[in-house]
Amino acid sequence: MAKIQIKSETRHELSFFPNSFDDYVPKDSKVRMVDRIVRSMDINPLMDTYDGIGAPPYS
Repeated sequence: MAKIQIKSETRHELSFFPNSFDDYVPKDSKVRMVDRIVRSMDINPLMDTYDGIGAPPYS
């Protein structure tokens, strides 16, 4: 089976507007803590159950 590829977002890329997406979230926001926790999780067991069938990822 082919290796699953997950496309991650880039919060530091510039948008249509002059600010980056990261600028919209305060430095002390709880969402930053949640982001760090989620990124530290090992999702390989979950990905092993994925059969690769379904809609393509967003682009």
